[in-house]
This record gives sequence, structure tokens and C-alpha cells, in this order.
Amino acid sequence: MLKEQPSKPLISIITIVYNGESFISETIESVLNQKDSRCEYIIIDGGSNDSTLEVINKYKESIDLIISEKDDGIYDALNKGVKLSSGSIIGFIHCGDYLNKNALNNVLDTFKKNNADIVYGDINELDDNKIRRNHADHNQLKEKMSIFHPATFIKRDIYQKHGIYSLKYKIAADYELLLEFYMQGELFVHIKEPIVTFRLGGISSTNYKLRINENISIRYNKLGLFSAIKYIITAGVPSYLLNIRKNMKSALKFN
Repeated sequence: MLKEQPSKPLISIITIVYNGESFISETIESVLNQKDSRCEYIIIDGGSNDSTLEVINKYKESIDLIISEKDDGIYDALNKGVKLSSGSIIGFIHCGDYLNKNALNNVLDTFKKNNADIVYGDINELDDNKIRRNHADHNQLKEKMSIFHPATFIKRDIYQKHGIYSLKYKIAADYELLLEFYMQGELFVHIKEPIVTFRLGGISSTNYKLRINENISIRYNKLGLFSAIKYIITAGVPSYLLNIRKNMKSALKFN
């Protein structure tokens, strides 16, 4: 006898995208290749004006919900996805990133075995067709964004308990919320292998000034003045210097 399927999916996977025609197929296929009756897949498009929506619609029979409309940035789109989802576990796979083989089964097994609130894994970083493994560790969250949002899966109950992503921040609201979960004692469990491949070059990778300023604000509000000053010294100043060095190298190439 076949087992009765639950009325709601166990896990909701949400992809947000804006003008992602080059990479959206790869992201969608990585989810659909692992999707079964336990999984709901939602795509939130921010009103793309390239061929992104045409590409998405090629897969529409296998996608549970497609929304295409203007939004107020990344975290507005993420919040929209959380509110529209129905799974007891929620994960985000952004356009350009993709799930590694057997990732969803691994995530669901880890939740089940550990009664976790949040499950996260390592990632592979993809840059100019070169892949580098990057390790995650939630115990370092007070020092830095030490886990990776696309490789982090969170129970719906945790969002209901603590809230969703703040629109105050443009690129660091995921860090603010994960830090809050950690400080409130929610149970994080680490999958010690890469479960997602992350393509470098997004806004958090390129807008270093905004990233630094938002991290200073988060640390000041959550951890106090000393933490904010420590971040400026250990991360902010080195980032500024590195960017100056990169700009000088670029300038010299044109001279």
C-alpha cells in the first residue's frame, strides 16, 4: 500500500531573480532534479525586463508558484517568498546558485535526526569557472557572517517566532536575522559538506562599502559598541585597503 502523502510540503524552496536570463535555467534544474512530493518550489521574479520570465515559463508545469512583479529589493522578495510558502522548512536558492546532488535529502535527513531549528552546509564558490570549497561555522556568527544564506534552511516556526528580513538593510539583513536566531539559542546543525554551489559576483560580493556599513550597524545594535569597533579594525579597514589596491592595479593596467 502506498503511504498517504501529507497535505502540505515538508520543505519550500524559493528562488528570487531579477534579469537572470543567463543563469536561471541552471538554478531551476538543480531544484527540479531533486524535487518530489515533499518539496514546494516557488520563484519570485522582480519584474525582469530581459527573457528571464520566458525561461522560467518553460518549466512552469513543474513549479508550484511563479510571481513576477516589482519589489522593494532583495529582502522584500525574500519576505514575499516566506509569506507565500507553505512548507514547514524554508530554503532559498538564488538565481545563479544551484543545489548540489542529493542536497535536499541530506537537509531533510539532518532535520529529522537532530530535531534542528536551522540546518546549514558548506558551499562551493564558483568564480570564473573555478570552484573553491568554503566552510561554514555558526559558532562564529558574532564575529562575521560565517554561514551561507543559500545553504541555510530554516523552520517556519523560527520565522514566526522571531520575524522575517528587515528592509532597513539592503545586503546584510540575512546576517542580522541569523545572528538573532543564534543569540536566542535556536539549534543550528551543520552538514559538513558542500550542499550548494554559489556564484560570486552578486551585490554582497561587489558593494563592499555598503556591506561594511551595514555590518557595523548590525554589530552596534545587536552586540554593542566594542563589537562594532572591533569589526571596523579587523574587517572594515582591511576591506577598504584591499579595494584601494584593486583600483590601483586596474588603473595601472590602463596606463
